[in-house]
Amino acid sequence: MPTDARADEAPLEEREALAELAGLEEVREEGSAWAHADIVARTKAFLARKHEILEHMQRDGDSSRSLMDVHTRLLDALLQTLFRLAEADFYARYTHLDHRLAIVAQGGYGRCEMAPYSDVDILFLHPYKVDSYVESVTERILLVLWDSGVQVGSAVRTVADCVRLSANDLMARTALMDTRYVAGDRPLADELHARILRDVVGRNVQVFVREKLRESQRRHEKHGASIFVLEPNVKDGLGGLRDFHTALWIVKAVYKVERLRDLLAKGVVTEKELEDFERSIEFMWRVRNELHLLSDRKNDQIQFEYQERIAADFRYRTNGRQQPEERFMQHYYLHARNVLQCATMLIERATALTGRIRPMVARLRQRVVAPGFKIYEGQLALDAPDLFDQRPEAMMEAFELAQKHGVEFAASLRDRIREHMRRIDRRFRNAPEVNQIFLRILERRKDLPRILYRMNDTRVLGRYIPEFGRVVCKVQRDAFHVYTVDVHSLKAIEELVNLEDGVYEGRYTTFRDQLRKLPTRRELYLACLLHDVGKGQGKDHHLHGKAQAIEVCSRMGLPPEEVDRVAFLVENHLLMVHYALRRDMNDFRLVADLAHRCDDPQNLALLFLLSFADVRAVAPDIWTNWKGGLLELLYHRTHDMLERGDFEPDETEHILDKQRRVREIVAGKIPEEQLDRFFKNMVNRFFLSLGPRRISRCIRIWNKLENKAFTYDVKQQHKSGATTFIVCAPDSKGLFSKIAGVMAANNANIVSASIFTTLDGTALDIYQVSDPVTMGPITDGAKWKAIVEDLRRVLMGEESVEALVARRRPPSKLLARRIPRRPPQVEIDNEASDFYTVIDIDAQDRVGLLYDITHALVELDLGIFISRIMTRRGKVDDVFYVKNSEGRKIEDPEQLAEIRRRVLEVIRT
Repeated sequence: MPTDARADEAPLEEREALAELAGLEEVREEGSAWAHADIVARTKAFLARKHEILEHMQRDGDSSRSLMDVHTRLLDALLQTLFRLAEADFYARYTHLDHRLAIVAQGGYGRCEMAPYSDVDILFLHPYKVDSYVESVTERILLVLWDSGVQVGSAVRTVADCVRLSANDLMARTALMDTRYVAGDRPLADELHARILRDVVGRNVQVFVREKLRESQRRHEKHGASIFVLEPNVKDGLGGLRDFHTALWIVKAVYKVERLRDLLAKGVVTEKELEDFERSIEFMWRVRNELHLLSDRKNDQIQFEYQERIAADFRYRTNGRQQPEERFMQHYYLHARNVLQCATMLIERATALTGRIRPMVARLRQRVVAPGFKIYEGQLALDAPDLFDQRPEAMMEAFELAQKHGVEFAASLRDRIREHMRRIDRRFRNAPEVNQIFLRILERRKDLPRILYRMNDTRVLGRYIPEFGRVVCKVQRDAFHVYTVDVHSLKAIEELVNLEDGVYEGRYTTFRDQLRKLPTRRELYLACLLHDVGKGQGKDHHLHGKAQAIEVCSRMGLPPEEVDRVAFLVENHLLMVHYALRRDMNDFRLVADLAHRCDDPQNLALLFLLSFADVRAVAPDIWTNWKGGLLELLYHRTHDMLERGDFEPDETEHILDKQRRVREIVAGKIPEEQLDRFFKNMVNRFFLSLGPRRISRCIRIWNKLENKAFTYDVKQQHKSGATTFIVCAPDSKGLFSKIAGVMAANNANIVSASIFTTLDGTALDIYQVSDPVTMGPITDGAKWKAIVEDLRRVLMGEESVEALVARRRPPSKLLARRIPRRPPQVEIDNEASDFYTVIDIDAQDRVGLLYDITHALVELDLGIFISRIMTRRGKVDDVFYVKNSEGRKIEDPEQLAEIRRRVLEVIRT
């Protein structure tokens, strides 16, 4: 059985700690009684010293392998000392008979892979039955460890117990594969080791492998089923250390080896493959050790708060526009991907050995599908080992064949591609045959996402399109993006394929219909693939991306008109979402600008679809029906303008037409003189912003006001994902702020607001409100009753909104979720509108923030007329269209600076 960790010459600090450990032996010599308190005190001191040594090694940049070896040797020495003390204590009280007991390390301790706060898993091994000797020694040792704060996992078993338990318990069987002798009866431990090799490791190997793979799949699903999660788990996440362990256990079972390096002699791996694997494992160990030390506890989750600290401790520096923590996480993802690929490679080679079918049957199940390629046992494999040497372009052909036949690559084919990666060079990229194959893959659509993911996993995609390769594993470190840039781009394509294939079962029909009308998909798919390649190269990544998209598409041999269309999409991929979600779509100038940029309906349709895919690919929960509805509305308005060719519509005729339709809707319900009064006093923007039915509802609410404090209407808009709340009241300073405060006090989110005031001083405000948890409509009648009652009390002066917010401010669920720390941004735009100053706010959310911001704007004597409020994942993107007290845009630079300063002050408070 393996014994201790690598026994290179121990560092001085380790030797000093071991010398101090000798003080424990003196406790026994000083008196005959078991001095538990004194032993615990000295053990605690030794453990503290051990922790100092590990921290010094980590800070000095020692390898993680060295650190873990030192950790193991120190723990071994402690257990050996405690064993001698406990055994001596027993023999001081009882007759010295032929008692047998061994301490065997298991799990990470058995593998010599202990992080600073890892649990210590030990097995007390005895030969027959638990007697007084076994009870006394194990109890003494465990009590000292527990009272010293060590997290111990322990079991007391015989060799037969271990073998019997392993037959039906996967965890027990796995634990036995990592056993290592520590102290006590060495022959007994060796007996266990022999039985493990004979009766555990070699038994039912295929069943063991299958169960370990199922266990691995469940673990991956639990931790996000992706390497590229925002806060990955370095141990249990995809590409984490547990994937390495799974591969290790499987190769131990199949090849009967102790260590990965033993596979070299068996010809299973090459030296380079092993070195690549070991390099990534070393990185993962180092990250895990750092996490434990920074957390001062067992912690394997790389949370945002630790990403910055690890990057600093690992001496990452800002590189161009990439922050240290972004560089660290990019390296983490690259290593995690390598761990997963190497582990998968080893497992596939091992399972190919265990699951190999009879040669005759294998020959019957293989068929040649193209020169140099065959399908063998349901996987694509090479039929000519030197194919890639003779024809490097066949590497791209392999992906087309896998797509055409719906199969995965055999492990041997992936190995050959990896070995020939350098053949994907400038000549390869410029080869017409290669580019035609790639474009055919895009056009086929069948299995397209799977093929592109495989192309990315094998690193072929980044080599073939180096512009894309520069964003592989590039972190988008914000509260919204769940995926790295490369995965986000591929998911955008996946969203479009799912949309066209009917995955969404009748949802998003406007988007689907436009997609199915396209004469070709490849322009759109290429735009998805390339829309973010400019990230990390400057502020205007869409412009950097456009230049690179032109280069890529020209290299692929696309016709000039297609190159121009892809470049247009990449350059403008943010525009439609920005206009729909952050600007006033009732501004004809905005719609006209989008129409001018698109120039034709096909460009508009492509941009519409790219916007859909881009938003949905950010994160699984980022899309809402509200956002989709706004995008559809902007699309239809712009499309109508393009169809008419009228970029300067007659607003007067538009308003009169709506008023005529409103009269028809409310005929007999509202007196004509009241309608005339409303039409005369309401601002034009009201009629330009709303449809006839919404206007009619507003008039009915306005007509009921008379001498009341306010009137209101609540309507659920399930399709748009929000509740419409219309409030009519005598206009007063800060009305929006008061309503925002009432909503904050009742834990309701305002997602948009349109503020209208008649010429005779009546406010008519329309709010879209959502539940902050479900991000859908607020359907709870009792909650609306409470909101209306609170609003009545505030408007009647029975309670100030400040007091209500302070008294009823609910606990924030947002603060429980950690998000990357970013300084708040407040930008003031006087170009976006002819009539308003636009304030854009990007900040971390907190309960009551909207009220605090709107209250500050009121104090600055600004009127709010339009707002867009987006809150997601603890972050807000708020937009306010404001005017000064004279009803004009704010032009004075000093006043603009004061607005920005005051809003930032409120956000930071």
